Amino acid sequence: MTREPAEPLRLDYLIKAGAIHSMTGETYRAIGVRGPEIVAVSAEPAGLDDLAGHDTAVVDAGDLTLLPAFADSHEHLMEASRNTLLVPVGQAQSIAEFTGMVAEAAGKTAPGQWIVTSMGWHESNLAENRLPALAELDAAGTWRWPTRPRCATLASARTHRTRPAGSSGTCRTAA
Repeated sequence: MTREPAEPLRLDYLIKAGAIHSMTGETYRAIGVRGPEIVAVSAEPAGLDDLAGHDTAVVDAGDLTLLPAFADSHEHLMEASRNTLLVPVGQAQSIAEFTGMVAEAAGKTAPGQWIVTSMGWHESNLAENRLPALAELDAAGTWRWPTRPRCATLASARTHRTRPAGSSGTCRTAA
């Protein structure tokens, strides 16, 4: 036996779009929202019109494409593209690999210039689960600060004597 609801479903929002992609791969043309939930979908733009009431906010945008929600899934495209030109220390799995990459970059970098590492790394990804120490960076033969936008922690590990010529010693990011 099927029971009728006590009151008909009325949508808070009705969104009609050119394409509404779901997490399961289906594509719809209309979705109905009530409260914080999607409560109805339709492959036809007018398929949910009978659920709209006087208080339903309707967005009818045939050129709109909706994608499933992603938790803070965004990319800083300029930073991501710059990372491809920087020392890829995010690939290092140990301090030895990290300092090896920095040393290799030092051999290709003019004296007095910064060695800039990519942003995509964190010391917790290294087997030692810590930042490289001053002695380890000095052993890499760099005599310069490796830096990245989160460089305050690395900069604090370096000494005054290892600043690039003309440097104020303050942390800076790649231009």
